Amino acid sequence: MHPQIRQVGPGNCPICGMTLEPVTATADVGSNSELLDMSRRFWVGLVLSLPVLVLEMAGHIPALGLHDFVSPRVSTWIQFALSTPVVLWAGWPFFERAWASVVHRSLNMFSLIALGTGAAYFYSLFATFVPGIFPAGFRGMGGTVSVYFEAAAEAALQHGSTALIAWLQTAGPRGSTMAGFATRASFAGHPSHIATASHALTFNPDHLMGAAQ
Repeated sequence: MHPQIRQVGPGNCPICGMTLEPVTATADVGSNSELLDMSRRFWVGLVLSLPVLVLEMAGHIPALGLHDFVSPRVSTWIQFALSTPVVLWAGWPFFERAWASVVHRSLNMFSLIALGTGAAYFYSLFATFVPGIFPAGFRGMGGTVSVYFEAAAEAALQHGSTALIAWLQTAGPRGSTMAGFATRASFAGHPSHIATASHALTFNPDHLMGAAQ
């Protein structure tokens, strides 16, 4: 997407925030640390966010009688405890790239993700710790203010899963999808310069001619 971006070593594109790819294709299909990290964050986030979703959604269905077992105040604190690692740990890469987009004055999709997730999470923090600052009309049962921890956690998780799927489609597990593996295998021994940012691959035709000869 932005082949003009070049740097020595791994990193992210300062324009769109996506991971930069190596300039030279190789036959190495070793383990990919970023893929492993993204997978770990996604699965841990999924396990923690499901109870948050159940607590919040079930509380709006009177027939389930959830408030007979878990009071609204206790539910809020449980949601806070479970959603915090989802947002601040599982979703941390989005906040890092969002901050980078501000520093580079190039807002992108990570800016929007961080803005939406952060707004829901930090609003809920104020509603949990200082509910007295909200007007009386904002308070419900037990004087609690409605929180959106489940929205923040699900947003971070949803975008994390989307990023993971996109990564699998472009790089594949351990960098070995059909396209990725074929690229590396075909050009092994004939290094091809790849203009890479955000998984954009552009081959040098001179090397293709050399390979054909």
